[in-house]
Amino acid sequence: MIRCGEWAVITGCTSGIGRAITFELAKDGLNIVLISQNQEQLMKLSEELESTYKIKTSIITVNFCKSDVYQEISKSLSKYKIACLINNVGISYDHPDSFAESQETSLQRNEALINCNNLSMAQMTRIVLEKMYKDGNDCPSGSRVILNFGSFSGSIVNPFLTTYSATKSFVETFTKSLALEVRDKGIIVQGVRPYFVATNMSKIKHTSLLVPSAQTYAKSCLNMLGVETFCAGYFFHELVFCVTNLIPEFILGPFVAKQMLSVRAKSLKRRN
Repeated sequence: MIRCGEWAVITGCTSGIGRAITFELAKDGLNIVLISQNQEQLMKLSEELESTYKIKTSIITVNFCKSDVYQEISKSLSKYKIACLINNVGISYDHPDSFAESQETSLQRNEALINCNNLSMAQMTRIVLEKMYKDGNDCPSGSRVILNFGSFSGSIVNPFLTTYSATKSFVETFTKSLALEVRDKGIIVQGVRPYFVATNMSKIKHTSLLVPSAQTYAKSCLNMLGVETFCAGYFFHELVFCVTNLIPEFILGPFVAKQMLSVRAKSLKRRN
């Protein structure tokens, strides 16, 4: 990656796709600001990155489900020249459920979902973008990147994952709009909408052509930087998206609802 700055900032970096991207950027020689809520995991990740790739790391421990964390983050990031921001942090439901009847969508849970999935992206982007403007008037075009993680769930109707899928719809509009705002500044703002990836969040353990490992997906989506403002980030996920777009919503919606209820039933059965 051509870059103007020595540091990457990554939220949600201790597991899954975020962790895999962290290692890819470390291989590229970027120092990394690691932001997540589990300090023990952050410390282990920091030590592994520094010993393996001989880079510098910095740790910020924060719970993005809260809304009062950004002044401290801004202060911590003020000393770094940032080439890359990865807005990866996010949470979902434990299982699909009814919007009006479940603890998965209680007032507190809805607030946490929106804070973590949307507010974090807007605020982190605001902090880093302002700094990029100040630090990089002489940077070549495309040398600074903001990568936002959405989800396939945000591109289709998704009953029983209603709040989660709505938070992921935000990502596409936010990314596309901001990309047009900053294109004259030479900053790439890009988003991806992964389908299923074998991670803790998806609860999928086995990989396949349609379900890549986090490492495979991370490499693929980083290779797509600068190609398209919003995409699946992985060829076979893009095929799924294109095929799904051909299905009328009056057919797709009830089908997805049935699938979500099936997933809910299986999840509750395992729990009991």
